[in-house]
Amino acid sequence: MSHGENNETTNEVVPVEQSSTEVNLPKTQLPLHVLRRADVDPIAAARAERQVSIMFLLSAVFTVLAMVSFFAIPVDLYIRVPGPGVTSASNLALGISLGLAIFLIGTGAIHWARKLMPDDEVVQERHPYASSKQIRESVMQEIREGGVESGFATRKIVRRSLLTALAVLPLPAVVLALDFGPMPQNELRETIWAKGIRLVTDPTGRYLRPEDFSVGSLVSAHPEN
Repeated sequence: MSHGENNETTNEVVPVEQSSTEVNLPKTQLPLHVLRRADVDPIAAARAERQVSIMFLLSAVFTVLAMVSFFAIPVDLYIRVPGPGVTSASNLALGISLGLAIFLIGTGAIHWARKLMPDDEVVQERHPYASSKQIRESVMQEIREGGVESGFATRKIVRRSLLTALAVLPLPAVVLALDFGPMPQNELRETIWAKGIRLVTDPTGRYLRPEDFSVGSLVSAHPEN
């Protein structure tokens, strides 16, 4: 009896060393800080200060024009405007003047920040939400320093023009409140009820008596006058 020999073939896995390629990523760096012209030229800084002040003062002027147009332009005057067509001249004047007043305050504040306020680039590391007493004191010190660096205290013309624009801006709201109608006087303190006035049903006008009501009933009624 012959026995056949079984030849087993074993596939051996030979580890192959793979060469690792290191990728050197460039480190991101902030560009070099370039000083603004207003930072090095006092004349440019003074010119920017005048521009900001002019914007704030023009805002105050347009606020006053809004109040003047409220009284000067009749409410029944209509004009034709390209695009919207026929519209109220009073509403158009109020919208344009108040819109420009608010717009000039915003543009003046942006121009102030871009041209006159500090332009330092800083990096703030992450920190726990709960701040220590030392950090809070440091923040308050930075706020005080920011007020000094912004020039709010030293640039008087900017400060005064901004305060003027903000002071007159709420005035049109007071003027527009006059359009609500005459004052109610004592009308809100009095009612149509008087001695001898009876209660009638709505809408038939039938007089109501106490026996007409039952527990849980609902009746629509009003004074007879």
